[in-house]
Amino acid sequence: MSKNDVISLMGNQTAKTRDGVVNNPWTVESTVGKDGAQYEALYYITRTNPPFMPIRKSLATAIVIKGGRVVGWGEDALERYK
Repeated sequence: MSKNDVISLMGNQTAKTRDGVVNNPWTVESTVGKDGAQYEALYYITRTNPPFMPIRKSLATAIVIKGGRVVGWGEDALERYK
C-alpha cells in the first residue's frame, strides 16, 4: 500500500472530539533506520482519549512507511526499523 493509499483510507482531515480538534494523522515522525533508509511514521489516534487528558502516543497507531510504501504498523514495526 502506498502512503497516498493510507491517507486516502485513514483520512487527512481534522476531527472534532470532546477534547477539541485532532488532526489526522495526529503526528508524523521521520527517522533513519538501521539500514540507512529514511522511514516515516504516521500516527493515527485509534483509542479513546480519557476526558481532560492530553492526547498521548499510547493512544495512537503508527503506520510505518519506507520509500512511499507501507512496511508495517504499530510500535513493534517502528522499533524493528530504528
